[in-house]
Amino acid sequence: MEQSWKPKRGDQIIRRPRQSELTPIEIPFIRPRISRGFISSPLTPIAVFALLILAGTILLFLPISTATNQSPHIREALFTATSAVTVTGLIVVDTESYWSTTGHVILMILIFLGGLGMITSAVVLYSIFLGNRSVTLTDSIQFSRSMGALRPQGTIRKIARNIILVTVAIQLVGFLTIFASEIIRDPSANLLDTLWNSLFHAVSAFNNSGFDIHSRQHGLVFGSYGYSSTVIITALIIAGSIGYFTLSDISRNKLRPSRWSLNTKLILCTSAILTLLGAVTLLAGEYSNPDTLGSMKLHEKITSSIFNAVSGRTAGFKTFDFSQLEQQTSLWYILLMFIGGASGSTAGGIKVTTVAILVAAVFTSLSNKSNITAFKREIPSASVNLALSVSLLSLGAVAISALILTSLGGSSVGDVESAPFLAILFDSVSAYSTNGLSAGGLKEVGAWGELVVIITMFVGRLGPLTLALVLFRREPNELYRYPSEEVTIG
Repeated sequence: MEQSWKPKRGDQIIRRPRQSELTPIEIPFIRPRISRGFISSPLTPIAVFALLILAGTILLFLPISTATNQSPHIREALFTATSAVTVTGLIVVDTESYWSTTGHVILMILIFLGGLGMITSAVVLYSIFLGNRSVTLTDSIQFSRSMGALRPQGTIRKIARNIILVTVAIQLVGFLTIFASEIIRDPSANLLDTLWNSLFHAVSAFNNSGFDIHSRQHGLVFGSYGYSSTVIITALIIAGSIGYFTLSDISRNKLRPSRWSLNTKLILCTSAILTLLGAVTLLAGEYSNPDTLGSMKLHEKITSSIFNAVSGRTAGFKTFDFSQLEQQTSLWYILLMFIGGASGSTAGGIKVTTVAILVAAVFTSLSNKSNITAFKREIPSASVNLALSVSLLSLGAVAISALILTSLGGSSVGDVESAPFLAILFDSVSAYSTNGLSAGGLKEVGAWGELVVIITMFVGRLGPLTLALVLFRREPNELYRYPSEEVTIG
């Protein structure tokens, strides 16, 4: 009798299928999906900013926006709207006297929306008009990097909501503290005027716009506000210039610098060094200049130097007429404005991290090291290439703008009588870095020159990399490499 086999505990049964039992597996070809997310498109920030500028121009063109109840010239409305949306602060008409209260409210709203950033504004519009459509991972990564984060920080809507809440909270606290400080300083002051002035300048300071409705007093420090309010305004400028993600990193890790990211360390250290050098240079260069610091008392000179070192790099507020600067001081401020603030902040320029990476690369080259490091962290070569690209593209944009404005102004490089080249270069850098300081170089450029400045502010706010993405769409990784060969340098 044949016994049937039964598996015992621990036995493993391996069955190989017969050839006849095998069936071919069909794998359908699926065309790779290209992300068409709203955020990931390089055209999105251009479209959003253009729409904001168009809306601002229309609103400012209304008769109710001017103090005289007459429609301004369309060029004046366009220039002012562009300057507000790009948080630049350059003006062709006096902000305080030319625009009405309604015009000031429009300016403040445009500054606020522009200060949120091109991508954040896009997200807001996206959420309003497109509903709850899904957003791709590519969108989240693109959004996070555009705002200064090195990795995704959650969903786009979550990041946008946090950015809006934090920025609104900071501006609200700044507004209330400025208002309280001014009421304590001058109890007899008009309550509504103080309330409105405090709100406007809190928004303008945090967003580094430089728009000032006390412009006829030649600055905030010694014109209308006391020292306590000046300190608050300075703090708002710094908070806006270092960016949301830097503030988030500091808040999350508190007073433990060892746990801060390399990005945060570079931003804070570079900003502190630039502020110190700016204050010392300004104090030394303008100490005896009667048109700037010369007529002030010693403590006023020190306070003014510190304030202008902070504001002059990113915000555009001033305590004196910058057209009266000595040439060596003007050159230093051109450099400060060109650098600007932090990535993902309300400030413009090539950004402090760009400069920090380039300086680290130079020191690495001089020390014959192979790896670029900072704070015991290696900086990838891709970041160095990106920093070089941003710097060169920005230099090219500023050079083109300055040369065009020089030709329109009818001056040469050596002509210091009518339209000095240094003043035109100063204002070109100010427009590109969305700073707002002016050395008087735009007075003789005419209508076409103002159009060039409008384009410069627009390009400077968007950044050369965004424009590069529009012109040169990223291609897939190369499948081959050419042989390397040394090239002589120096």
